[in-house]
Amino acid sequence: MSISASVPAPFPAVSPEEPATEAARLIVSRHIGAVPVQDRAGRLIGLVSEHDIVRVIASRAMGLRGLAVEEVMTREPVTVGPD
Repeated sequence: MSISASVPAPFPAVSPEEPATEAARLIVSRHIGAVPVQDRAGRLIGLVSEHDIVRVIASRAMGLRGLAVEEVMTREPVTVGPD
């Protein structure tokens, strides 16, 4: 089975400028473990995972408030092709 056959399209993504709370909202509402971060050209530049969100909440009194996606995302994630 290929990855493209098991991942629903379109898959939600966020931009690096969006509030980190929006990435968290997508993860919770879509029941997914992470959301990709894309630049304006649609290139993958990072990933915001449940782990990234928990790490920030545990280390910062204000949690995600006031942070952009680019401040919490994992940069240069390891990827595989669709097939």
